[in-house]
Amino acid sequence: MRSKQILLVLFPVIFLLILLPFLISIDSTDLPSSIRRGDLAYSCNCGWISWDHALPWGVQTLIAELVHDSAVDVGAKQITYAQNMKIDFIGKTKLVAQISRTYVFSRAVSLQEREQMAFLIFRQTSESFEKMQASFPFSLNEGSQHSSFKGGDLTGNKIAFYRALKGYSKQQVEKLCKAVSTKASLKRLEEGYYGKQMDWQPKQEGLYPQLLNTIRTDIHFSKQKLSLTKESKNFYIEF
Repeated sequence: MRSKQILLVLFPVIFLLILLPFLISIDSTDLPSSIRRGDLAYSCNCGWISWDHALPWGVQTLIAELVHDSAVDVGAKQITYAQNMKIDFIGKTKLVAQISRTYVFSRAVSLQEREQMAFLIFRQTSESFEKMQASFPFSLNEGSQHSSFKGGDLTGNKIAFYRALKGYSKQQVEKLCKAVSTKASLKRLEEGYYGKQMDWQPKQEGLYPQLLNTIRTDIHFSKQKLSLTKESKNFYIEF
């Protein structure tokens, strides 16, 4: 049976056998190349930024469903948010590893709380995804381990959220963060100013932009307001 997505829940061993040769080919340790491609850059106010993480498209649905949907004002609502990584396989097919988390919030909340809930869901899913990159079978590959909580990833994720929520362009964010040139970013890398980023507050020289920091990153809600009901890891082939 051929479908757009073939779930391999019952065949994890087969999936791993298929995946391992492609994991071996993953290399995310070449930071100078990432900088030259524009995927990674240094900024004075936001530290390192992974621009490939700072894209707003992936979180727009979550924000539209939770923050902007007027239906959240009535009764309980279930929300599922997922993050994935895709590896080129054969032709146009891709191997996909995905973290999916389902939440329920149980009563009407203010717009401010909706934004906080959306960020909490985004934050928790992002952290689960970064941990997955360092877990088996991805831990068999040095590049995948390196990619887990790589410097600039969480900052890029946070920027993606604010771009989706507030509509900021990349150029606006570069100005807010005071992004430096490719040459200056390479120099900072050579000086050793780079490392893992395990939390959502980056190491930076200047003041972190307030416009990218309006939502508390340590916010928590009671189970009566927001509760996680399911987390799953899915591995499949996408056609």
